[in-house]
Amino acid sequence: MAPAFVQTLILLLLHLIHLSTSAPSTPSTNPLTLHPNPNLHLPQTQNLTLGPARCTNAPEWATPHFLSYDCTIALSRFRAINVTHYGTRPFEFLAPGAAPLHALPTMRLPLHITEDTCTLTIAMLGVFPAAMLPGVDPHAPRRLEDVASFEEVWDAGADLNVECLQYKELRGWSRAGGRDSVGVFFWGTGSWVDRVFRRGCWGRRCDGWW
Repeated sequence: MAPAFVQTLILLLLHLIHLSTSAPSTPSTNPLTLHPNPNLHLPQTQNLTLGPARCTNAPEWATPHFLSYDCTIALSRFRAINVTHYGTRPFEFLAPGAAPLHALPTMRLPLHITEDTCTLTIAMLGVFPAAMLPGVDPHAPRRLEDVASFEEVWDAGADLNVECLQYKELRGWSRAGGRDSVGVFFWGTGSWVDRVFRRGCWGRRCDGWW
């Protein structure tokens, strides 16, 4: 079997296992920002990803030599680095400058994992103008903070990988979190939107870019 097919099959099996059982949470050892007593009054999180994933052929997301297999590898790296350490433990994901609202460990976004032609980006949907999110309802709320587990974020990425990348060879995005405001994106490395985020331009900070 081709390596890409094997990698995709492994992701599908992991996704099915996640749907049938909950992975145990592993104590945090990585240097993320922790609030005092992080286990006090933890809000319950649910996987509320609004499917299906949003696929796009927008030129701003594309590069000439994009390979969907690279996205599968990037997603596997995200699972190995983050999901293995934190599992189903809830975190508060925050956009730059957003104030935490819960007594939870926090994760500042955006987060990028690049594998050659593909970049996996985790970012709050609230930093995106509606015009930059293919398929989004422009009137739907997009927050700058939300509570999710790394397992939920990976689950949204696994859906996206199957629905957009493996079946259609397209880039795209999905969402996770209790308020569906944690965005999971696959786009071409070096594409226009990738360059915007790497320069730290989001929201109203860089209106000229959008």
